[in-house]
Amino acid sequence: MYDVDVKTGSYQQMASDVGRPISLGLDAASRRCLSPTRQRRIHVFRLENATFKRADTITTGLRNLSGVTPGPNDTLFVADGEGAYQPVLEAKKLSRFAY
Repeated sequence: MYDVDVKTGSYQQMASDVGRPISLGLDAASRRCLSPTRQRRIHVFRLENATFKRADTITTGLRNLSGVTPGPNDTLFVADGEGAYQPVLEAKKLSRFAY
């Protein structure tokens, strides 16, 4: 994954060991970048000193992880093609809220 400066065209690698990203979720308010992968994980990056650094990895166990979006108050929402979930970040567990 790369962090690209669209004004200058410069880029730098954020991470090389995250698997194949499915999508990205960006949250300007809390300065997070979320990347779900085919390996059933969500990598959380935080912007520090103008560079995204990996802050956490959440293993979901969802077979068809398809997207992630940031929510309010440092939360996030996850979809897997069958339902929507809100991870409980402290416990690293998923709570389904839609089918």
